Amino acid sequence: MFYKVLEGQDIDALWAIVERTNWLYLFLSVFCGYIAFINRGVRWMQLLRPMGMNFRTIHSINAVNFGYFANLLVPRIGEVARCTVLGKKVNAPVDKLLGTVILERVIDTFMLMLLFGTVVLLKADDFFLFLEENVELPNTGVLVIWGCVAAGLGFLALFGLRRWARKSQWGPINKLIDWLRGLRSGLLSIKEVEKPGEFVFHTLFIWLMYFMMTYLCFLALEELTHLSLEDALFVMLAGGIGMVIPSPGGIGSYHYAVILSLTFIGVSNDVATAFATLVHSAQTVMILATGIVATILLYSVKNDTPNEPAENPE
Repeated sequence: MFYKVLEGQDIDALWAIVERTNWLYLFLSVFCGYIAFINRGVRWMQLLRPMGMNFRTIHSINAVNFGYFANLLVPRIGEVARCTVLGKKVNAPVDKLLGTVILERVIDTFMLMLLFGTVVLLKADDFFLFLEENVELPNTGVLVIWGCVAAGLGFLALFGLRRWARKSQWGPINKLIDWLRGLRSGLLSIKEVEKPGEFVFHTLFIWLMYFMMTYLCFLALEELTHLSLEDALFVMLAGGIGMVIPSPGGIGSYHYAVILSLTFIGVSNDVATAFATLVHSAQTVMILATGIVATILLYSVKNDTPNEPAENPE
C-alpha cells in the first residue's frame, strides 16, 4: 500500500518540501502524541482500580506503549499484547484486563462518531461530497439484515453455552465460562470508576491531543498554514479511518486516507504526500522509541502485585 502511495511521485519535489519543514512544530506534534499515550495509561488505571488492581500507574503507561509498539509488527495485536505483558508484570487476570481494553475501544468508537457528527455539522456539503466521490457505501438493508443475523446467532451461542456450562463438568468449557465472566467484569468496570469527571477529562484530553498532532503539523509546512481547525479535524478523522485498516502501524493505509482528504480540500498531491509521510514517520519513530523503553522497563523493573498500594502517577 505504501508503494502504491509513492508510485509515480516526484521524490525530488517531496524532498524539497521536507527540507522546508518547521521541525519545532513537528516535534510538538510528536510530544502531543506521547502525552495522549500517557493519558491512556492513566485512564486505564481508573478502570483497573475498582477491580482491586492497585499497582503503580507507570506499569499501565508502559503497557500502553508496548501495545502500540506491538502493532507496528502485527496489526491489531497490541490490545492483547498490552494485557498479556501487564498481566505477567503485576500478576493480574488477563481476561479482566482485556475486558477493560474492549471497553476503551467502545469509548473510542463513540468519540469517533461524535467527531464525525461535528465534522458533518461544520462541513456538511464538503463531507457528503467527499463520501460521494471517494467512498462506495454498502447497501444499508443488507447490513441491517446481516447485523441482526449475527446478533441473533451470538445471543443463541451465549445462551446455549451458559446452559451447557451449568450441566457440564468438562474442564475447558468451565474455564471458558470463567474467562468470559472476567471479560464481563472488565467491561462493567466503568460503573465503578471512583472519579467519573476525571475519567471524562482524560478521554476528551486524549482526543484533543490527537487533534493537536494534526493541526501542529499543518503549521510545520508553509503550504498548509492557511488551513482551518475544521480542516484539521477532517484530516484527523480521515487518518483515524486509515489507522483502523489492519496494516502494520497504519503504513500505506494512513498515507492514502490523509492524502485523499488533503487533495479533496485543495492541497497539491506532492504537499499532501509529504505531510502524510512526515507525520506518520515522526509518530512511528516515537512509538519505536517509547515502545523499546517500555519493554525494557516492563521486563527489568521489580514486579508489583495487584494489592500493592497505588502511587501517584507523578
